[in-house]
Order: sequence, then C-alpha cells, then structure tokens
Amino acid sequence: MDELMSMNLGADDFITKPYNTQILVARIASVLRRAHGSNSLDTIFYNDLKLNLSNGSITYHGNTTELTKNELKILSCLIKNKGKIVSRDDLMNFMWNSDIFVDDNNLSVNVTILRKKLEEVGMKENIETRRGLGYIMP
Repeated sequence: MDELMSMNLGADDFITKPYNTQILVARIASVLRRAHGSNSLDTIFYNDLKLNLSNGSITYHGNTTELTKNELKILSCLIKNKGKIVSRDDLMNFMWNSDIFVDDNNLSVNVTILRKKLEEVGMKENIETRRGLGYIMP
C-alpha cells in the first residue's frame, strides 16, 4: 500500500526493508546515470588504478589489460567497498545472482587470475585475502 501511494505521489522508485545494499547502490547508480549521462560512471579509480567499466579494462601507470566479465565484477565490487572486507558470499551473490549452484572454487580461480592481471600491469599490492572473512582492497 505504501509503495502504491508513493508512486501515485510522484516517486520514481520504492525500496522495502530488508534490502540488499548492493541492489540499493545499483539503483542509486542507475538514477545518477539517468541524471548525469552514462559516461559519468564508466570509470572507477583506486589509487593509481583506473577501471574502465565500459570496455572492461584496467590501466595502471600507463599499462593496460583487458578483464573478463567476472574479473570486472570482482574488482568493481572490491573497489567500491575499498578498505572494507567483502565476504566470499557477498561476492558470489554479486557475481552470480541466481539460484543456480556455483562452485565456491570458481570465485577463488577468478580472484587468482585477477591478481595476476593486476601484477602484470604493475600493481603488486592488490587484493588481500582475510582468512575466514573474505577479500579486501587495502
């Protein structure tokens, strides 16, 4: 009832509790894209690392490499949560938001390959594993 009333009063969107913070952030990003154009959110910076979301590449001190879809999702999630530990479960839900079973090892393999790509462009200190907790971009 609150949702219907809010929409009738002019709301563009309505979020009910409990809500997933990643979905909330995605909705906010969507509103910002509509308000400021899509180019404003195509690039994320982390220290000297540039993550280009539109073409799936990273650049560090002039060195560039391409990322896969999964690597892009992992890195963008970790950068958006920089300084915070992101649990393996949160990353799994962010990457494969479905009821289909995905082996936990898939995440480990993707993180390992992503770490190698970050090292290839020169970023030696990158994704840290916090045993039993998840991953963090320090």
